[in-house]
Amino acid sequence: MERRLVVLVAGLLAWSAAACGGDEPVRQVRIQLVSVDNDLAFPSRVEDEMNAVAITAFRGADILWTRTERYTGNPASLKLPKLPFGEDIQLIVEARRGNTTLASGATPRLSLTSSSPLSIVNLPILEQGVFTRGFFAEDEFDRQPLRLGVARAAATMTPVHGGAAYVVVGGAAASGASAGLGGTPFSAAVDVVEMHDAEFGDMVPIYEGPDCGAREPLRLFTPRIFHTTTALPDGRLVIAGGFAVRGGQWEATDSVEVLTFDSRDRFCATLVELEEGLFRPRAFHTATLMADASRPANRTRLLFVGGAGGRLTADGASLTPDSVRRVEEIRIPVRANAGLEVEETDLNLTFPRFLHSAHFVPERQLGVILVGGLSRSGNALTFEERVLSLYEDTGDWTLIDEGAFEEPSGDVRVRRYGHGSQLFRPLIGARPGALPTLVVAGGFSGFGEGGTLFAAGQTAATVDTIGVFLDAGFEIEFLERVDLPEAHRSGFGALLPLSLAGGFLYAGGIGADGGVRREAATLAVSRNGEVEIEAIGGGLGQPRAFMSAMELSSFLHLIVGGWSGTAALADTEYYNGAAYQNRRLVP
Repeated sequence: MERRLVVLVAGLLAWSAAACGGDEPVRQVRIQLVSVDNDLAFPSRVEDEMNAVAITAFRGADILWTRTERYTGNPASLKLPKLPFGEDIQLIVEARRGNTTLASGATPRLSLTSSSPLSIVNLPILEQGVFTRGFFAEDEFDRQPLRLGVARAAATMTPVHGGAAYVVVGGAAASGASAGLGGTPFSAAVDVVEMHDAEFGDMVPIYEGPDCGAREPLRLFTPRIFHTTTALPDGRLVIAGGFAVRGGQWEATDSVEVLTFDSRDRFCATLVELEEGLFRPRAFHTATLMADASRPANRTRLLFVGGAGGRLTADGASLTPDSVRRVEEIRIPVRANAGLEVEETDLNLTFPRFLHSAHFVPERQLGVILVGGLSRSGNALTFEERVLSLYEDTGDWTLIDEGAFEEPSGDVRVRRYGHGSQLFRPLIGARPGALPTLVVAGGFSGFGEGGTLFAAGQTAATVDTIGVFLDAGFEIEFLERVDLPEAHRSGFGALLPLSLAGGFLYAGGIGADGGVRREAATLAVSRNGEVEIEAIGGGLGQPRAFMSAMELSSFLHLIVGGWSGTAALADTEYYNGAAYQNRRLVP
């Protein structure tokens, strides 16, 4: 017999007329709980054990209210009070036995208006601390696998529409470890642009043109891999650089494309390729949006730093980081949808690098931190260990002044590339005005015999936390270095925030033996930079590297595509970190 829970949220979707004293009725959105098991509101292994359902409304880390009801086997008996539903407000439903959470689901960070066509939001209700195959509810009866329309690895996945959707751009078809172009795993670039719609829970194509025209899928002018995709404040996406196929080889490109969504239909968009792209072809670079809400909009910049030109081969012999030593930028116009232009700056990298990571630190007018990466010395690839900072010390928000690119005091070193890094800002217990901590995990730390760019042979053995300080200048120093269990040491894995927990999820990647990993672990980080590592039993459902991943909601993460070691992947999976997050969030 079919059983499911349907919750009517009589919410203020745009703080509707009813909230302002108007007579217009408040719109209703149906929240439908779905599980990986067909026809059940809760997973079958959980339903027989659960005796209560807890429903909580969050705004960020703040709990608006919590309601707990006995569960007697009849989902339809559960009721909700009215919920003011808007951007960054989430509804969380938990199946419990006593104080133990067995399964949970959370709505996306909805940002709906009274004109939104949405009437149903699907909440995947998942067991705790395990990876589950990705799925969506196609209609009232079926659970369909959630898959990319085109299998791809090394794509980007970028939030749009206020976090209600995630656009997948570029990537490559892939085969065996050395069976692709130039001895790499990558054989052809993907041109179709897709979108995961978090509110419906489905993967859909983006259609070309205003009003979607002839319903043709949107395609890149220059299909590419190892590029960057950045969302601008006005909602546009800037797709820059990467490697494209030229003459049967992967060559760095200077192409820049701009994706603009149709204001009347979020599934329609146009692509324009700038006549003047990057000044120098580059891939393996970073694109950092320097946008600070406390600063005037006319000081927003998109900064392209580092990378490599040349041809991509497995040994990296033709990559030229020196050719893109110069930093380039786009100054973002205040007026929405105004023209964009790439400009050169006066800034040259002291230590050119690629396959590094970069982070914008707006607190106290700081700047950009670069971590790790590779460089070149003669014919050999070398590690750029120095953590570098680009900062502003003139009171002007240009950040591009001559000589502003400095080594931090303390000579902090992180020897790795193909790693993951994230800024950590604790939601609970943070000191007022505290600066963030940088968490660095995974990556390759050395080349073994026969090592290649994508399977170097020596994996980084630690998770590092790095403190950011402001004394006489912008200073960075190590806080802690913790050993990763050997099974979790990999490059080109995924590091994702567990936003309510004060921690991260690290999963997948390529091990020291060249094999693709499925192992995963949670990294709990304290406000002092201390780290606790806990393995996740079973790990990913599918070994994968070069995947795209995103936090869909406070308790739900989506892993998309990637490379299995033999082929590009189209399948997806979820991770539910709710049990871990509750353990950290509730005193």
